[in-house]
Amino acid sequence: MRKSYKIFIATVPFIAAGFVLSALTYPKIMEDKDKSNELAQKDQQYQQLQAKLQQRVKAEQEKRTLETDIETLRGAVPKSPELDLAMIDLEKMCSESDLHLLGVEVPTQEQMHKISSSEQEIKELLGESTVGLGTKTLQRSNVRGNTADGDKANNGATDSGLKRLIKQVYVTGDYNGMVNLMRRLEGYQRTVGVEQISIAINTKGANETNESNEHSAAQERAQKMGLTKPVMAFLLTLYYLP
Repeated sequence: MRKSYKIFIATVPFIAAGFVLSALTYPKIMEDKDKSNELAQKDQQYQQLQAKLQQRVKAEQEKRTLETDIETLRGAVPKSPELDLAMIDLEKMCSESDLHLLGVEVPTQEQMHKISSSEQEIKELLGESTVGLGTKTLQRSNVRGNTADGDKANNGATDSGLKRLIKQVYVTGDYNGMVNLMRRLEGYQRTVGVEQISIAINTKGANETNESNEHSAAQERAQKMGLTKPVMAFLLTLYYLP
């Protein structure tokens, strides 16, 4: 028997075993390939779901932030004047500024005429009126001692339709405390306005070089109460929703 024939006879069993093994393992290989493709698809779907979930979480966070901003805005501009709460806050700010709150009163007609020349508008401002105020601001006039109050306030447009309540405020203390009070009002949570600021000391009985009979609200109150410390008077405007 030839050598090549012997080699062929010897390799036939191995070749047959290879075919049998291939026939047995091929379905398994195809099954594994299908599972691998399915796993890749599932992984892609998972990544897409993760992206959508992150977008939803981000949207919910933005919604909560927006709701918080809305609540803050509602707190800055309440639905009613809430004068009692505002006065409690004002008294607290005065105490923290080492000032004494002398009183909160209805402004005089003379003071209101510096804001408006219309009697009907003055009547409304002493109760409620519509003014334009787009953002939270604090209107401040120049502080001048022993002088008349500032010029007429600029009411602006009436687009936002906010209402306001005006009160005359008197405080006494040192000048640093008065500056601190203005800063606290500027950072106050509610939307407020300050105008017609005047600061004066009691000059009753002193030789006055100014012969004018015109006095600021602060000077009149200082002389009336006989105070030794400076007095500051200003109009406080509380804004609220209609």
